Amino acid sequence: MSEITKTQIAEYYADCISMVDLINAGRPAIMDYPEWEGTIAHAKEHLAGMMNMGFWTDEDLSPLERVLEM
Repeated sequence: MSEITKTQIAEYYADCISMVDLINAGRPAIMDYPEWEGTIAHAKEHLAGMMNMGFWTDEDLSPLERVLEM
């Protein structure tokens, strides 16, 4: 993997926080339960992978950790 810039890290972090916000907002009324469960599973899988990336510096990863514990 090539060198990751601070800007890229910030973008990855913002994307992760968007996923956390999506999960925390709960199931949208237009989405059925099986679709929502699939969305949650996919988002958690992605967040777990992002947590394992070695480029994080001083970002607060606790929101990601809390969602993964749900």
